[in-house]
Amino acid sequence: MPRVSVVVVHYRHVELLAACLAAIEADGYPETEVLVVANSPLGGSQVELQQRFPEARFIERAENDGYGAACNEGAAETSGDYLLFLNNDIEIAPGCLEGLVATAENDPRIALAQPKIRSAQEPQRFDYAGAAGGLMDRLGYTFARGRIFDTIESDDGQYDEPCDIFWATGAALFARRSAFDAAGGFEPAFFLHMEEIDLAWRLHAMGQRVVAVPTTEALHVGSPSLGRDSRRQMFLNHRNNLIVLFRNYRSRQLLTLLPLRLVLELLAAVYSLFDDGGRRALAIVQALFDLLRRPSWLFALRRRVAESRDKAVLDPLDRLYRGSIVVDYFVRGRRTVSELSGFGGGEPVERSS
Repeated sequence: MPRVSVVVVHYRHVELLAACLAAIEADGYPETEVLVVANSPLGGSQVELQQRFPEARFIERAENDGYGAACNEGAAETSGDYLLFLNNDIEIAPGCLEGLVATAENDPRIALAQPKIRSAQEPQRFDYAGAAGGLMDRLGYTFARGRIFDTIESDDGQYDEPCDIFWATGAALFARRSAFDAAGGFEPAFFLHMEEIDLAWRLHAMGQRVVAVPTTEALHVGSPSLGRDSRRQMFLNHRNNLIVLFRNYRSRQLLTLLPLRLVLELLAAVYSLFDDGGRRALAIVQALFDLLRRPSWLFALRRRVAESRDKAVLDPLDRLYRGSIVVDYFVRGRRTVSELSGFGGGEPVERSS
């Protein structure tokens, strides 16, 4: 039976971590190792947690340098055939690990997968982060089966069919270790947000698959330490999304698509002045300024993936939504993925048993 290394990235809120570890324990998968990588001090709580969860190991990092760096360290300190990266505010449902492993074992090209993610506050509804599988259009705007912008659907079984997706949420990201290592793991420069999309893009270029496994489930509390609408989070989302495009698109594609994306960023900033008093506008300006003032850093990030981009066996454009989700949502009024068309071809995903 394949071994799964569960790497829980912890940042504050020990009560959430305890619930996360209890859910892993209740999952019941026999070949599991659990490692908590703490980006904030556990203090005396570690003793209590160690007594309650004796099989878990704990690493306290001297410096919080982000989600990707913590995940990379956790992967290096574990030995499983598969990795499951969890935020500390995720609770997986019983059988989740078995279902993810069974799906991945059916096709060695499956590199990443995610369970169906529902909101812990409203379990009948999808969660904002990942929902039933992450998608992206060619201008870099992300959405998910079950969530487009701020429209979040109830889970009525409409996305219960396993399928190829573009990205799997970092809140509960299942990875084949060999593929994760071959891609070089997460890019730590992102610090927080979008690093799972960058990883998925690189794996697509290598001919690997990213899939949703909605027969497996998890609950997500959602951003207890950094609110989804905080300016810091807005800044990271806008900056990192642009980095994903800049470092992964080929030069010709970049010259075609990036100018249009920048125009849309500026329009979003103008809209923000009338919508939220300019909070998002400030975040967008901060993101653009941060990129413009560090061109050498930005081009270094692009060079890090140059070799894999040049040797790509699959054009990731084939896995992106061919339309514009901005136009579909705000102009055409299409609020759900079920109303969209124009996705690249995927392959059937054999259901886990």
